[in-house]
Amino acid sequence: MSKYLQHTVLALVIIILIPMSGCKINSKESDNAVGLKYEPVKVETHPDLSELYEKLGFVYSSIEEAEAKIVAELDSLFETEDGYFIYRMNNDKLGTLIKNDPRAFEYDFPLMQEREYVNLVTSDDKKLRLFYWDTGEGGTMISWGNLCQFESDGEIFVYDCGIYEIENDEGVEYTPGCAVWRIHTLQADNGDTYYLAQIYIRESSNFGFQEIYPVKISNGKLIPLKIFNEDPENEYNNCTSREYYIAELYFKTNAGEGWDWLYSFDKENQTLYVPEVIDLEFTDRYNLYQFNGKKFEYVGKNGGFWLHPDIREYKQLELLFCTEDYRIRIDRMDDDTYRYTSWRKNKPMSDMPDLIIPDGIYNEDDGNFYFENNGYTYCIEPDANNSQLTVWHGHKEILHQKQIITDDDSSEAN
Repeated sequence: MSKYLQHTVLALVIIILIPMSGCKINSKESDNAVGLKYEPVKVETHPDLSELYEKLGFVYSSIEEAEAKIVAELDSLFETEDGYFIYRMNNDKLGTLIKNDPRAFEYDFPLMQEREYVNLVTSDDKKLRLFYWDTGEGGTMISWGNLCQFESDGEIFVYDCGIYEIENDEGVEYTPGCAVWRIHTLQADNGDTYYLAQIYIRESSNFGFQEIYPVKISNGKLIPLKIFNEDPENEYNNCTSREYYIAELYFKTNAGEGWDWLYSFDKENQTLYVPEVIDLEFTDRYNLYQFNGKKFEYVGKNGGFWLHPDIREYKQLELLFCTEDYRIRIDRMDDDTYRYTSWRKNKPMSDMPDLIIPDGIYNEDDGNFYFENNGYTYCIEPDANNSQLTVWHGHKEILHQKQIITDDDSSEAN
């Protein structure tokens, strides 16, 4: 765990005073305030099913049947108040099943995921599976439940905690757990497989935290890795750690489309795109870390590889939104002018833009952006999920379109 994350967790535990569940601590080291280690549970290849049935409180013949019975019990735990579901998630039985039945390792629990009782992220090679769910006990600071399931030398193991809690150098006994957005899987020169888990903690209603937590599987354990060249200017000693305003990127990037860009991995160039954050706001610029077969080395800054190469140089993204016909992007340039870029809506931003207009201005009086192009004036009126495009030819308005958000565009705020 990064020093920043540990300090944040300690402060929030003290201030908020909410109950949080941690991992089981190895009794041999539980009295040691530094270097606590969490031990995984080995899943027996041929478990005593009668004992498992007793723990679960029901009998089942397949994992599908067990899932259906767990879901039925969880359904009964929901309370409804004016149509709002109050979460009181208790996934003890899911944990019991995963830690005792090896068949669970190849099952994705689709019914539980559909009901949002649990989320599951799996590595490309299917050897690491990270479960997380909202326990409902954290208020605006979400308290996550976690399970880490993995295969090592043909055997299945489970950690009853979040992946970053496996090794706790400063003895933090309670944490809020974490969500996991994805796992990047890559091969090292020595034959090891490295897993880069993108973890997320919501510190409050508008403060989020993310970082990359790298591990490998070895001898029945997940081993945390130190494979990033640390940034000497980063006081928290983790070059991937980022704290930020949640709402800012959500409204700036078409109802959260930008969340999918954070910590993207360019497989062709083996490069991780770590987002730049200034004053708790994402710039949509990225620190690039390239994997050399042993570790990640910092190689510079740039825009995302998902952008056309002609538009990757800018100071920061100001706005991205879609109308009925267009995808429109406004960037602030190094000289503090603004650039208008647009595509037909069905085109990706990696395509050559249909229109690029440089040297735009921001009018502080009306809060709009203005761009001039061959006698046409393009006005962008930014507004939270209600931005608008207006085009004039001389004094005649020839086009007016409002922002349109579809299910494909939007993303849950992080």
